Amino acid sequence: PLPGDPRGVQGPGGPEEGLDQINTDLTEGFILSLNRVYDEGAGVLFNLTIDVLETKCHVISKKPWKKCEVKDVANVSVYGHCMASISVGKSVELRSYKCAIQQVPATVIVDTCPDCPTVVQLDDPILAETTNLILQKYNRMNRLPNYFTLLNYTASSSQWVVGPAYFVEFTIRETVCAKDTPDVDLTQCKMMDCEFAHKAFCTGSHTTLDDGTFQTKLPIEVKCKIFEPEVGIFHNSAITAMPHSNLSN
Repeated sequence: PLPGDPRGVQGPGGPEEGLDQINTDLTEGFILSLNRVYDEGAGVLFNLTIDVLETKCHVISKKPWKKCEVKDVANVSVYGHCMASISVGKSVELRSYKCAIQQVPATVIVDTCPDCPTVVQLDDPILAETTNLILQKYNRMNRLPNYFTLLNYTASSSQWVVGPAYFVEFTIRETVCAKDTPDVDLTQCKMMDCEFAHKAFCTGSHTTLDDGTFQTKLPIEVKCKIFEPEVGIFHNSAITAMPHSNLSN
């Protein structure tokens, strides 16, 4: 079959269903969208190379990849490929997979969109400070009975607006600490370890107004979407993100 033709594998949606199952199995990062497909095999067993693009949907949303918008340059595009083994019969079974993804180089983003945000490394101290401020605000404003704590960073970027602006994306998880408990030290709150614990995907920003003489902190913006827990499907799998993170199942 020609590259990019998912109809090359005979059966009910071969590569598309294979990618659905890969996304279901992922526990970190963002849902991957199908770009092109190359396949080898005959009969019922196929080895696929699936070119993928990262979407704006976090994996905890469990949304189908066809309903997710692919990240553009302004969102720091991420691309890569998945090597997958599937069997195709009355249904498609994902036997194993391994994915490698990477961000579009910063130089390409700057050349394409000079005013777009640029990547901030996940180990930058400003990221922890920004995330902490955003999480504090969310814990104050949401109406759930327990505090949330940081689960994972997913992305960060910066841009000069009226001063340095930092944008972060991260996941949070419900803790055992109730909001009506006085003098809570959130760093000592354990995550709720049960299937009913809420998780959320958050985006937020923090901007400092800099007029050359004074620096003024502008209001923190935060938006979190809470998802109910769902039981995932386990496969023999791995995903590697280069160079900003390294994930494996």
